[in-house]
Amino acid sequence: MPVSASNPLLQDFDLPPYSLIRPEHVEPAIDQILADSRAAVAELLKTQQTAPSWDGLVLALDELGARLGQAWSPVSHLNAVCNSAELRGAYEALRPGGHLVLETRNPARRAWEEWNRERSHRVTEIAGLGPV
Repeated sequence: MPVSASNPLLQDFDLPPYSLIRPEHVEPAIDQILADSRAAVAELLKTQQTAPSWDGLVLALDELGARLGQAWSPVSHLNAVCNSAELRGAYEALRPGGHLVLETRNPARRAWEEWNRERSHRVTEIAGLGPV
């Protein structure tokens, strides 16, 4: 059975299937989603290079972010309410000491490929939220 078929974080759902999510699902799901997103962004850069459109570029990028959020949100929630050593380990492996934030204003810049924690880590104060 392929990993995507057995991983609830890689399935479409209206309500998160909390009872099916296991710590061992987290890292493979996020890795798969990020790999798929990198491939989709590469394709968007090819198809949207000459005549970018709102639907073709901006909405497509938004959908990629939504897919990541759909998988990460239940993991974050479970870590908050059903914290276990295993879940905390998977959660912290993907969010060492901070928030999972990947954003770029210009997808052609491909900034995510240059990212590394040592060079880019910073803490920012956000009003009402605190340090992120």
